[in-house]
Amino acid sequence: MLRTHVVFAMLSILFLNGCHLSLAWADWEAQGNVRIFNSQSLHLHSTEFSTKSSGLEFNPQLQGKWGSSGRLKVNGRVSVDGAAKDSSERLRIQERNFFLQASKKSFSARLGIQDLTMPGPDILNPMDVIHPKDFKNPLAPVELGSLGLSAGQNFESWNYSVLYIPLQTPPRLPGEKSIWWPRKKRLPLDYEFVDEARIPENVEYRIQGPIEVDRARKDNFAILSSYIGLDFETHFLIYEGLSLDPQLLFNASSTNFVLESPIELIPFYYRHRVIANSWVIPMGNWSFKASGSLKSPLKSKMYVAGRTNPIVEGSESTGVIGVEKNIDSKGGFLTIILQKTWEKRESSNQISFLRSVFENAWNFAIRYPLNEQNQILAGLVYDSVGKSSITQLSYTFRISDQWSLDAHLQFLEGKDTTMVGLYRNYDQGALKMTYNF
Repeated sequence: MLRTHVVFAMLSILFLNGCHLSLAWADWEAQGNVRIFNSQSLHLHSTEFSTKSSGLEFNPQLQGKWGSSGRLKVNGRVSVDGAAKDSSERLRIQERNFFLQASKKSFSARLGIQDLTMPGPDILNPMDVIHPKDFKNPLAPVELGSLGLSAGQNFESWNYSVLYIPLQTPPRLPGEKSIWWPRKKRLPLDYEFVDEARIPENVEYRIQGPIEVDRARKDNFAILSSYIGLDFETHFLIYEGLSLDPQLLFNASSTNFVLESPIELIPFYYRHRVIANSWVIPMGNWSFKASGSLKSPLKSKMYVAGRTNPIVEGSESTGVIGVEKNIDSKGGFLTIILQKTWEKRESSNQISFLRSVFENAWNFAIRYPLNEQNQILAGLVYDSVGKSSITQLSYTFRISDQWSLDAHLQFLEGKDTTMVGLYRNYDQGALKMTYNF
């Protein structure tokens, strides 16, 4: 993957020479943006772990075409964070697409790093199970591409795509000095006979090499079939391969459930099969959306040497049902989204604070364009089980066609016994200045 990073960076340099390049064998078009960003925890300050982020982000998009059938596409993100305490977070190269495509009539094939676009609801999409993510900020993960071979065909009302991934890209975790690893003194548990564990002050984390079972990363594949008609659209997905939700084991010495630093974190990679479906029914300015998935590990129970309880046990189901309304306003279309989500796990050995905030939740989002220059975004996730919430507010000021300024606030609220409550003091504010070319 290092070689991919180098080639991706070299191709990105082409952007420095202008937005339109013409070579003898192809016509090239380049665009993208450069962004200066700064984010800061509103309550926490530390010299030991990262409570702020500040630096430069480059999002290039390069496309080359030759004839009517050939195409090369490159896009991704290069992020330099000078405020990060962890070396793994100071430079992140997040490649999303880097592929060659050949087309003939309605048929096309791609070879390289690519992402198969997953239709489905906003906020939480149960069909988004194929491609890994960079979890530097777990509340705003960045999707990564997978190196593979895909083929697809479009017909009048339906289409299909198949994707083969010989070696899946693993999810990328936050750095060892990230603010997102638990650092409160008490860690609530609901695990066997243990109610809680104690975390020492200035705790250190060490991310170890992964444990992989059932050839989890090898020979992953997906089949997507879609029907798009005048009255409704529906999509059906089958995926088998690496489970992309980070599954972590931890090793630490303890005395009376007081953990001793450093705490070792071990990624656990296992293989599962996913069946997912989504529906959209448009009715004028209204859209009704529903989606669901069933994730089943290939083995009913999975164990790791030295542990008596299964690491993975049983299936997991996710469902979303919601409505979207578009209202014409002076500044453009006002969009309102309301969703009900649920997740259910069969496992009886869960750590309570790791249970999903979407286990039984309501989601709300609104996009309000005041005019051509100003836009407001707001989102809320309310966890009905833990009575916790995540609130996000954003304001965008479009200075010109090229320049824009974004301000963002994020608030987390919940009891200490919930996942969100562990990060109750992790409210953040951010500013971004973007230049588009």
